[in-house]
Amino acid sequence: MRVALVQSASLRGDVVANVAHHVEWIERAAGVGAQLVAFPELSLTGYELDLVAVAPSLTVTEDDPRLEPIRRACAAAGITAVVGAPALLDGRRRLAAVVIDGESTRSYAKRRLFGREADVFTPGTEPLVLTFGDVRVALGVCADLGAAGQVDETARLEADAWVLGSLVSAEGYELEAQQAADAAGRIGGVVAFANHAAPTGGWTPAGRSAAWREGSRLAAAEGRDESLVVFELTARETRRPPSRHD
Repeated sequence: MRVALVQSASLRGDVVANVAHHVEWIERAAGVGAQLVAFPELSLTGYELDLVAVAPSLTVTEDDPRLEPIRRACAAAGITAVVGAPALLDGRRRLAAVVIDGESTRSYAKRRLFGREADVFTPGTEPLVLTFGDVRVALGVCADLGAAGQVDETARLEADAWVLGSLVSAEGYELEAQQAADAAGRIGGVVAFANHAAPTGGWTPAGRSAAWREGSRLAAAEGRDESLVVFELTARETRRPPSRHD
């Protein structure tokens, strides 16, 4: 299967405009044959913690009508989108990766909150693995990548990839990249993150969204411009059904 990471810019607190921008990128990802398209952390609002904390309207629900354009785009293209948003899950505001495939909506909640995020969000508790035929894709959000326990868990879940929406600054990029490369080696598959393309919430992102396979860089954006990073995924050999020969 083919995966696209969207390195996109978000307008501060403008969910409707950001949804429209997401639809444009979903259509572009479908145009290059992607079955899964992943966006940066809090891509629907920007990484605007102060604003999210005081503006309840910025928190979406899984049946939120504002997400309908994304649902329609995913249904039309036969693609699954993972978008970053503050989401109301189990009655609590979570820093979520919201999964939309045109037929259903579900969410992963970030478990390793970073800094002031803990003042705004409740951490999640459970992993989420998406399946595409024989291919298994685990989801994460940014600082989850630095949690050794979650790396080991992703390996135990037999995920072929761990895909994260992130906000990675220029100063933090090398550490994040090394963590991704190390995690890819530990899970025996691909680790990838989609980063922001423009300043948000007082942070200046590095861009350079990328994917690593077993320690080596597989695909990457050159810099911080808005762009797609596309790579291929296959199922683990040990899980593939045996070939049949007549």
